[in-house]
Order: sequence, then structure tokens, then C-alpha cells
Amino acid sequence: MNGLQGFGTMVRLVLRRDRMALPVWIVILAGFVNAAASTSSTSYPTAADRADFADGIRGNPAMAAIYGPLFDDSVGGLTSWRVGVAGALLFGVFSILTVVKHTRREEESGRTELLRSGVVGRHAPLTAALTVTLGAHLLVAVLIAAGLAGQGLPVAGAIALAVTLGGIGAVLAGVAAVTAQLSTTARGATMSAIVVFALMVLLRTAGDTAGADGTSSWLLWLTPLGWAEHIRPFAGDHWWVLGLVVALVLALVAAAFAVSGRRDLGSGVFHDRPGPAKAGPQLQGPLALAWRLQRGTLGATVAGCVLVGLLMGTVADSVGHVVGSSAGFAEMLDRLHAANAGDALMQLLIYALAEVVTAYAILIALRLREEETEGRAAPLLVAGASRMRWAASHLLFVALAPGLCLVALGLAAGVGYGLASGDIGVVPAMTWSAVEKLPALWVFATFAVALFGLVPRVAVPVSWAVFGIGLLIEMAWETGAIDHHLFALSPFAHVYPGDSVGISALAGLTAVAVVFVGTGLAGLRHRDLT
Repeated sequence: MNGLQGFGTMVRLVLRRDRMALPVWIVILAGFVNAAASTSSTSYPTAADRADFADGIRGNPAMAAIYGPLFDDSVGGLTSWRVGVAGALLFGVFSILTVVKHTRREEESGRTELLRSGVVGRHAPLTAALTVTLGAHLLVAVLIAAGLAGQGLPVAGAIALAVTLGGIGAVLAGVAAVTAQLSTTARGATMSAIVVFALMVLLRTAGDTAGADGTSSWLLWLTPLGWAEHIRPFAGDHWWVLGLVVALVLALVAAAFAVSGRRDLGSGVFHDRPGPAKAGPQLQGPLALAWRLQRGTLGATVAGCVLVGLLMGTVADSVGHVVGSSAGFAEMLDRLHAANAGDALMQLLIYALAEVVTAYAILIALRLREEETEGRAAPLLVAGASRMRWAASHLLFVALAPGLCLVALGLAAGVGYGLASGDIGVVPAMTWSAVEKLPALWVFATFAVALFGLVPRVAVPVSWAVFGIGLLIEMAWETGAIDHHLFALSPFAHVYPGDSVGISALAGLTAVAVVFVGTGLAGLRHRDLT
């Protein structure tokens, strides 16, 4: 049989299944970049305003570590800087979720086997998933380029920025295509791709931190996110760097097809270990099942937090010594109420990584929807487990797993920073700086729970859309596009570094999370399962 037989049918199936989620993602991705350009233009209307802002950013390595360097103070240059990291996150998450959903998850559920028993070739599902994902990135790139050009920005720079962001999405689609062949589960494929993405971000951050003196670090050439910086949209438009992106995408796609052609349907390169013939008492009940489903991801995430925290803490002290006397950092020390530049940098980095943990918390919450749609919830309920008991087994991880990750992050960051600075007494403060972000994480995760109970069909896209909007609001506030009253609409605003995070704010966020959980459970109690 032709390996691509039934390709058109598979494309239509993917589009049919994503008829609600795909338009939402396209609007978010294109709207995010065009909105950033609009706010840059209105917030800094004159060249002098933009030059003053750029001077402050260039004198602030903490902002470079988080957002990357600012190469040009034009409206286009500011837009490219503002959307670089957040855009990469949004484009990458979309690619990973979409490709894994229509490849490994379809195999895991048994639907691919049914399709393959007819007239669907071996490579048709993977080709269809990649075609739709890359086609969506192409459409988004066109919308971005047209929107930026329509706002009066240079056409070449608009195309360069659009293609850069689409290229990052294409790279992550290739990564997800490979991990979908390696793992036997959708969860494993997703987390493996996220780990690769996190390593890309870590290398980019390390490269920009090492280049805090204005030089370019060789570390940036080890990650596609560093290549994106070297393209420099609106600041030179180095088109040749896109050749590296294209070459990597082709290599990843070729590797995915090569592995797909050599493995058995439903299996992966890394096989699951066989379980015991008879389950012991510790493996009985919904909570035991939830633990089995979550433990691998939880362990990997905690280990990642420890590793990143140690590296971050080790680097922060040396960078703080380099930039501590700059005027830009002096202003930041004031705003963050930090004792020195290293402390200020640590607060910002912990805050940024807590936002990454928020994405993990949302994934945990949405596991309820996955268990329902994949048919694993129904047997538990038929066997006698109540809906509330089943949901509570996953909600326990929503409550505790992000907290464990934040504790690991804060402890590791504090130890790394304390050893580098010679003051190990900072560990409790750094740990609390991470843990106090937990109620804000709960709000985003439990909002997904509320959607799952009330309107489950839109729970996944809307949950991620709200998270993306929260990041956009924060970015707009940090760059002066909106005032603090609008920023206060985001849970992140109430745990932002430097602000006085009181017990009342944390209690208020926790109360909102409790309301969301109650709403979701009430909806689940009264609706039919999918």
C-alpha cells in the first residue's frame, strides 16, 4: 500500500476534529504579535521615547536574560523584542499539542489502527498532522506580516518576524513528531517535547546572560531560539540564518518518518516496562491510577526545576556583579526592593520560571478531560468509583504537584545562588519567593477545571488562551503599554516581584481557585460524560 494513501482524508479528519481549537489558536497567535506592535506604537510614539526605553533595556541584563536583547529602537524592533520569548512559547505549545494529539494520541486510543485497517497508509496520519500544523503556522505568518505591514512597519522586517516565529513553531512540530515516535504514550511524547523545548530556552537564557556585556555568546548557536535572535527582524533581517531553521525542520521530519516506517503500530522506540501480573493493594482505586499517570511527568518536572534552579542561581551572582552599578539596574533595585543586583535578577528569573510551572499545572488539570475523551474514565465510574472521587484524585495533583515544583525550584535556586555569593542564608527567602507564586498558578489551573465541568469541549483551547492572555497583559504592563489597574486583571499581577505580596492577596487568589474547583465539580456532577 502507498504510505500516503488516504492523506487527503486524514487532513480533513484533523481539520474536522480541530474545527474549534484551530481558529482559536490562529487568532491568538496572530493577534498576539499584531497587538504587541500596536501597543509599542501607542506607548512610545516618538523616536525619543523609544530611544529612552531602549537605553533602559540595554542597561538591564535581567530583561535581556528574560526577553532577549533589544537590537533596534524602532517600533518594529520593540515589537520583535517584546514577542520573541512569549511568541516562541505560544507557537511551540501549539505545535507540540497539535502534532502529538493527531499522532501518538490517536494511536494510543486505537483510532489509528481502525483507520489503517482500511485504506490509510502508514505515513498518512503523521503527514496530515504535520501538514495541518505547518499550514496553520504559514497562515499565521501571513496574517502577522500583513498586520504589521498594515500598521506601517517595514515589509521586509514584518515578513522576517513572521517567518521567524513560524520557523520556531515548525521546529517544535518536528520535535513533537519525533517524540511521538519514541514514546508509547501521548503524555510521554508531550513531556519529552516540552523538555527539549525547555532545554532550548535554557540555552538561550544562558547565552543572553553570558552576553550581558553586549557580545554574542556561542551558546546562542546551539539553540533554534538563539538562531531566531540572530535573524534580527527590523534590525538587519539576516535571512541566511533561516537556512539553519529549514535544515533542522527537514532533519527532524525525516527522522520522524524514518522511525515511523520501522516501528510497529502502537509501539514506540522506548517500550514500557511490563507490569506485575496482579495489582497490589497500593495500585487500587482512582488515586492510585492518578499517581501512576502523573508520577513520571512530576518527577521529570521536579528534576528540571532543580537543574534550572541550580544553574540560574550560579549565574545570577556573577551577572549581578557585572551590572550592579548600571543606572538601569539601580532603578530596578528600587522597584523590586532588592538588596543587590543578584537578588533582583533571582526574583525576576524565579517569577519567569513560575510561569512555566503554570503551564505544567494547566496540563495536570486538563488530564481530566483527556481521561474522559480517551475512554479511561468510564470504566472507573462503571466499576463503582464516584465522579467526585475520580475528579478529586486528579485535583489532588493540581493542588500539590505545582507546589512541589516551586519548592524544588526555590530551594535549588537559593542553594546555587547562596554557594555562588557566599551567603547560604538566602535559601529560605528564595524558596518563599517561589512558593508565594502558587495561588496564582492555582487560579489558571482551576479555571481549566471549571471549564472541564461546564463546557468540556472548549476546555483545552480556552484554558491555553486565557494563559496566553495573562502573559500578554503582563508584557504590556512591563513595557508601559497599560497601567497597573489593567495588569491587576491577571493573577500574575498579585505575585509580581517587588510588590508587597500579602496574606490577603494570596488568600484572595486561593479563594478564587476554590470557587473555580467548586464550579467545575458542580458542572461535572450534572452533565453527561463525552
